[in-house]
Amino acid sequence: MSEVSINREAITNELKVRDQWLMWDASAEAPRRPHWRGDFGVSWTDPDDWHSFEEAYKAAQEKPNWGIGYVFARSNDDYPRGLYGALDLDGCVANSSLENWLPSLQRFLDEDAYMEYSPSGKGIHIPPVGF
Repeated sequence: MSEVSINREAITNELKVRDQWLMWDASAEAPRRPHWRGDFGVSWTDPDDWHSFEEAYKAAQEKPNWGIGYVFARSNDDYPRGLYGALDLDGCVANSSLENWLPSLQRFLDEDAYMEYSPSGKGIHIPPVGF
């Protein structure tokens, strides 16, 4: 079983204040599949299934393999389109180091961008704002 560590202080307040959070399970066959306290029947496109950051963070503490994730709302007309997006850089991390083929991320670092490892630990997510 994979233990998940959530650094709540690293997550920007701009995302924390939005009630668009679900959970994922590092020990599941499909780790990125969203769930809520083990209920994998939740929908990442249905705001009725989403939770606040604090609710998600607290729920994730119940099992060491549970993580949390921000839900993007591209296909949901009730949420502003284009406010947040995500760069999903798959396969760019090996043995805790960035792959040589990955272009520099310095521009994001210069702008204090929030970045996180993907649940697989082999990629990086960068959610830019306003693009």
